[in-house]
Amino acid sequence: MTRTPAPVAHASSVWRAPRTNAGTADSLSTLINIAGRQRMLSQRVVLHTVLAAQGDLAALTIAQEALELLRFSHQRLLGAPLLSQAMHGPAGAHGPVDAFVRLTEETLAAIAQSQHGIARRVSSLVARAAPVLGVLNDLTQSCEMLARAQLHSEQQRQAELLGRLNELAQALESAAAIGDVAALPRLAAHARQLVQASETGKTAGQTQLGEDAALGTGWAAP
Repeated sequence: MTRTPAPVAHASSVWRAPRTNAGTADSLSTLINIAGRQRMLSQRVVLHTVLAAQGDLAALTIAQEALELLRFSHQRLLGAPLLSQAMHGPAGAHGPVDAFVRLTEETLAAIAQSQHGIARRVSSLVARAAPVLGVLNDLTQSCEMLARAQLHSEQQRQAELLGRLNELAQALESAAAIGDVAALPRLAAHARQLVQASETGKTAGQTQLGEDAALGTGWAAP
C-alpha cells in the first residue's frame, strides 16, 4: 500500500520566529504554563512519531501539529527576557530542545516520504526523549523559582505601601487636630502618589490574569 505523504515543514523553516505584538511580555505564571506544556508536548511528539513509523497516518498528523506547537512555544520562551539565563546559559534549554525539534522534523519528513532509515531515526528520537524531558523539567522549575522571588518582592512592596498609608493617616489626623491647613496640599499629593502606586500593581495583576486566560484557550490536552 502506498503511503500518501503528509505535509511537513522544510528544515529551513525551523525556528522561524512567531509573530507577536511589539512591546508585550509574558507573565511568569504564563511562562510556567508554557514550560510545563512543553514537557507534555515532547512526550506526545515522540509517542505519535513511533505510531506514525508503524503506518498510522493519523498519528503522523498529530505528531506534526504537536511539533509545530512545541516549536512555537519554544520561540516564545526564547523571547522572554526573564528566562535569558535559563534558555541561553551554559546549561540552558535552547540547545537540547533545538536539537530535539530538528531531529523530530527530519524523522517525520522521512516517515511522510517513506524514506530509508526510518527505524534508526525513530530510535534516536526515542533516546532523546528522557534527556529533553529532564531539560524541560529544569526549565519549569527555573520559572517557578523566579515566580516565588517575584511574589516575595511584590509582598515587600505591598508591605511598604501599607506602611506609607498608615503614616499618611497619622499625618492627616495630626494636621486635623492642630488645624494645620497648610499641610493638606502636601498630604493630598502624597495620597495621590500612593493611589497611583496601588493602581500600578493592580493593573499588572489584571494583565497577568488576562494572559493566563488567553493561554488556557490556546490548546487542549489530549
